[in-house]
Amino acid sequence: MATLFHRLRFFSSTRGGFFRGWFWEFCGVLLALSALTAIVITLIKFDGAVVPRMPLGFTLNTVVSALATVAKAALLMSVAAALSQFKWIWVQEQGVSRPLRDLQLFDDASRGPWGALMMLFNTRVFHVTSIGALITILALALDPSVQQLISTGQRSVYADSVEASLNRAENFTASSSGILEYPMREAILIGALSSTAIPEHMPSCPTGNCTWPIFDTLALCSKCNTLNPHTEVESRCNSSLAFDDAESNFILDHINATANPSFRSCNYTFPSSPFPEIVAYGVGQNETVPQATVYESYSTVYSTVWFSDGGYHTIVRNNTNFSISNPAFALGAVRIDPMTTLPIEAHECYMSFCVKTFAASTINGVLNTTTVNTVYFDGVPDLNRTGSEYMLSIPPAADGPATNYTVEYFTWEAVGMDLAPYFSGALGASLSSTGIVSGNWESSDVLSALNQTSNITFLMNNVAVAMTNYIRNTNSLFIYGQAGTMETFTHVTWYWLILPVFVILGAFIFLLVAILETSRNEAKLWKSSSLALLFHGLEHTTATSGLNELEEMEQEADNMRVRLRMTEKDRLMLFDEL
Repeated sequence: MATLFHRLRFFSSTRGGFFRGWFWEFCGVLLALSALTAIVITLIKFDGAVVPRMPLGFTLNTVVSALATVAKAALLMSVAAALSQFKWIWVQEQGVSRPLRDLQLFDDASRGPWGALMMLFNTRVFHVTSIGALITILALALDPSVQQLISTGQRSVYADSVEASLNRAENFTASSSGILEYPMREAILIGALSSTAIPEHMPSCPTGNCTWPIFDTLALCSKCNTLNPHTEVESRCNSSLAFDDAESNFILDHINATANPSFRSCNYTFPSSPFPEIVAYGVGQNETVPQATVYESYSTVYSTVWFSDGGYHTIVRNNTNFSISNPAFALGAVRIDPMTTLPIEAHECYMSFCVKTFAASTINGVLNTTTVNTVYFDGVPDLNRTGSEYMLSIPPAADGPATNYTVEYFTWEAVGMDLAPYFSGALGASLSSTGIVSGNWESSDVLSALNQTSNITFLMNNVAVAMTNYIRNTNSLFIYGQAGTMETFTHVTWYWLILPVFVILGAFIFLLVAILETSRNEAKLWKSSSLALLFHGLEHTTATSGLNELEEMEQEADNMRVRLRMTEKDRLMLFDEL
């Protein structure tokens, strides 16, 4: 073993030209740089990737820490050798004598962080060697810094799944009798009476995190408008109300003006005339009643109007409201002062079939739905009802055929006719037995909800969403998306790499400076060798007798100034030059 060590030292001192004698130190910094490079490559490879499974229970932190330990050991070996060499450069500088104690400072600095710290605080040797001392101290933080590089996080990874599905519809048909099914009527009540927003159709997402492509579906859409009751609502009152089919097309006579001549009847016409048009109630001239709210709603497609002669006529609507051609349902609401018959508050709402384009996703089980586009059905129904359905053709979102969305005529009519009774009547009036109000005198839960809500748009949208959910659930075509599963991934905080890079590159530069200074000063390459002190210690004439204690030697060393120079016999010795 001793022979092998001797050969290695001989190889180091006889090879390398300019780097002669520095072979192993140079290999040390190269090893540290290689370990740093390996750390960077490893981090680049695994940054953002799934946490790897390694044999024997090793982790990515284990690998990086091992590489950092190799780098730290290699660079400290090289820095210690360079610091030791600067000791001889320090005392050999031409024409300058140094305190003998400085040799101990250099030795202590090369042995560890405490000695390096003492060197930094000693201004007498504060020069390029301070770089080596600083690197030795900063190397202490190398391991903690590397440990901070790697952390883990959770994220969803999405893949196609038939279990991630939602429903859409391309057509809807009511029962054969043209009457909405009971579940659809139930949906109307659920939407009208809910105090919170009705969610869109809940998809199937077993993992709680799913996404779907943008899709179209048949739906019901609502639009509402709050009007200025004084400038946008026309009020006409008289003591006797008569039909004027040519003027209004549709008037419901709720007051027997002939039987009750003391009552007034009022028409309230909205700007989207002819619908909705409200025929309000008559009020006895001597009655005192609070404010009342009157709701009138229509099926605007086919309306059967009774006339006083006992006959009836079917009227086909051909009008546009709120840019909706022939809406299936129209609602007018006006709050009035019965004593003055002046409107205080007015709203108009419309509901019709449409095709909605949605973007949908679920995150942690919570559905997020965004309406991308809405297209309403257009066209005039056949007066004789010889056709079978409304049709709306939507261009495809991608290459492929257009999609036809259809609603049967009787279904269109049934929606309006079944909605109308829920939203017609009056609330808030307290009249005598002779007083009559428009619509149904008997109050309903839906009218109570209308009267209590401060946002009629919200209520009508809830009804439309609830009805749409029923359509999508009963006329289902499936859209399949991607289900997300949670995975643990590696995250690299790159700024924690600054310290390792600084320390390792600093060690490399410091070693180069030591090599250059050794060559420039023609200093002997003794580094940390103890033999150098034994063979080239203080010249024998120096009075050192009686210095047996360490403290005594340190005190004497503080007062002695030495320089390494040749004797008359061509031998390098430390001379006391005081």
